[in-house]
Amino acid sequence: MTKLTLGQAAKLTGKHKTTLRKAIDRGDISASKNRFGHFEIDPSELTRVYPAVSNDPPDNTENSVLLDAEKQPINSDIDTIVKAKDDQIESLNKQHEIIRGLLENKVSSADKEIERLRELVERHQQTAEKAKIALAVERNKSFFQKLFKG
Repeated sequence: MTKLTLGQAAKLTGKHKTTLRKAIDRGDISASKNRFGHFEIDPSELTRVYPAVSNDPPDNTENSVLLDAEKQPINSDIDTIVKAKDDQIESLNKQHEIIRGLLENKVSSADKEIERLRELVERHQQTAEKAKIALAVERNKSFFQKLFKG
């Protein structure tokens, strides 16, 4: 359901905006603030405390209430907010794709480096195995074989 601004609520009840603001401050009427810091009052909450005296019936406020300053339907604010959020989502999706691409490149580079290191380890293991065999052969030679290199 559409919420009312303080001005709209004042017109609907025949009360002054200051009177409604004081009622909100006292806690007689519950209201929330929108992103611009303006109070928003649920019509059912307003009529709970102050009956409507306006020519417009309260049930008609959902689709016909106009903003005081801009004289545009409240839905245009919602459309603007939705458009801004859609743009934000699109921007975040683009950032996500860029980051995904960068990460895929990093993973690919890391995979190549891992493969290079595995090959290097394998070569060192083969060299160590050859050295181990050569050492074992040297140990098994007799003193004269070692002396005459044979």
